[in-house]
Amino acid sequence: MLIDTHCHLDFPQFDSDRDAVIKRAADNKVKYLVNVGSSIESSVKSRELSDRFDNIFFSVGQHPHYAEKFDKYRREPALKAQFESLFGNRKLVAIGEVGLDYYRNLSAKNSQKEIFRYFIGIARKLNLPLVVHCRESEDDTYGILKDELDDFSRVVFHCFSGTQDFFDKCFGLGAMFSFTANITYPNAVKLKDLVKEVPLDRIMLETDSPYLAPQKYRSQRNEPSYVYLVAQEIALLKNTAFDEISDVTTRNAERFFKLNG
Repeated sequence: MLIDTHCHLDFPQFDSDRDAVIKRAADNKVKYLVNVGSSIESSVKSRELSDRFDNIFFSVGQHPHYAEKFDKYRREPALKAQFESLFGNRKLVAIGEVGLDYYRNLSAKNSQKEIFRYFIGIARKLNLPLVVHCRESEDDTYGILKDELDDFSRVVFHCFSGTQDFFDKCFGLGAMFSFTANITYPNAVKLKDLVKEVPLDRIMLETDSPYLAPQKYRSQRNEPSYVYLVAQEIALLKNTAFDEISDVTTRNAERFFKLNG
C-alpha cells in the first residue's frame, strides 16, 4: 500500500472526474490521501472531501502566494469563525501548506513571513505537524522555523528540491522530506543524487496533484494513482525493492500524520 501525502483534489482540474480519480487511486493500492489546503477556501473544500471519503484526510493552510489575502480571516468575524471551525475536525492531520516563496513573490515577503509564523503558532497550539513550502527562500524559511521550533521533527518539506546545505541543516534538526514525480525527470540529476542520500525513514511520497506529473505522463494532469511511480523511482535510485519503499514510506506517513489514530 502507498500514501499520497500531498495532493490538491479540490482544485478545478478535477471537477469533471474527481470521484473517478479517487477510486482509481484506491484501485491502485493508494491507501490514504492527504488533501492539502492551499487557502482557507481550499481547506474548507478539503474538509468536505474528507467528510465524503474515508480514505481522505486534510490539512489547513495558506500558500505563500495568497498570504496577503489571509487578513480578512483575522479581521471579519464570520470568516474568522469559518476558519476556526476547521480545527475541530477529527480528520484534520496537519497545518499547511505554508511557508515562503520568493520565486514568484505573489505576496510581499513581509506578509509571507508574518502568515508563516502565524500558522506555525497554530500548529504548535493544536499539536499538529507542519507541511512547509519553500522556494528560493531557504535562509528565511530556516530562520523562521528555527526561531519558532525547538526541533523540526514535526515538519515535512514538501516537494523537496533544496540545496545540500539547506537539507543538511533541516535534516540535523529531524525534518522529514517528501518527494514528487519531478524526481523521474531526466534532467533532475541533483535531486536524484539527494534522494540517494536521504535515509528511508525520513522520506514520504507525494504527487502534488494536479501538478508535476511523472515523466511517463509529462505535460498531462497528475493524479494520486501515479504515486507508485515516485516509489518506483526511489526504489531504483536506492537500489531497493519497491515493497520496502512502499512499506517504510507508508509507516512514515502514518506515524507523522497519525493516520491510524
